[in-house]
Amino acid sequence: MRKNRVLGKFMQRNLLPICIYATAMGLALFVPLQWGNYLTLQLGGVTLFTSIFLGYLNYQHAQDRLFKDLFKEFNERYDRFNGHFERIRDNYNLDVVFEQVDKTDAKIIVDYLNLCAEEFFWFEKGRIEESAWKSWESGMEIWSGLPCVYTVFYGEVATWKSSYYSGFQLFFKELIEKNTTLHGGY
Repeated sequence: MRKNRVLGKFMQRNLLPICIYATAMGLALFVPLQWGNYLTLQLGGVTLFTSIFLGYLNYQHAQDRLFKDLFKEFNERYDRFNGHFERIRDNYNLDVVFEQVDKTDAKIIVDYLNLCAEEFFWFEKGRIEESAWKSWESGMEIWSGLPCVYTVFYGEVATWKSSYYSGFQLFFKELIEKNTTLHGGY
């Protein structure tokens, strides 16, 4: 039963490439027969189309492996922040200023924002699946509503100049604005 489900998922995911491959194979095998028995042309076509199809499957497998590695790494790194969320939320009031944020807490927040920026970067590159991104984005939305987090963000992170962060900065600013508009902070 498990094999049938795996095969079904494979077929669903690759229906278009399989159809293209089957059509190309049909052309490679039957079209040369119209002109005579060109075995070399047929073998060349079969080899070419099979190589392209297997290359595509290999590329897809490499992408899946990259996603798995990124997903595992990001979740392991996020687990290190989990215990700090409540403490940071409870230790700072709504009108906290950057200078009042403990250096250790500021470092934790900056490290968290770096993680978020990496996740955003890889999502924008198409390496993170939509469902995983939506889960991470909802977590970022919660963190962005903490006054201490947006204070550190505006006090330090928003000044980062690298193009690697520019898209993330805009994204996170929108989360903060959405959060503070809806909730007035936490």
